[in-house]
Amino acid sequence: MKAASGVIHSEMPQQESGRMRGFQLWINLPATHKMSDPAYQEIRPEAVPEIDGDGYRLRLLAGNYAGTQDR
Repeated sequence: MKAASGVIHSEMPQQESGRMRGFQLWINLPATHKMSDPAYQEIRPEAVPEIDGDGYRLRLLAGNYAGTQDR
């Protein structure tokens, strides 16, 4: 979500088996973009590349890693 020029944010996530799942990444915008239009983009789990390494699994949200690029 890009709150930018002002969005009122409220959500009530649904729980399954007592667990809530979700992830939000909030980033401070540069001053030149603070009054831009608000926007929302949902990223489905299957759209996030996974990289398995020696003893780790990485989900790539932005940029590139080990030859893999984000969506």
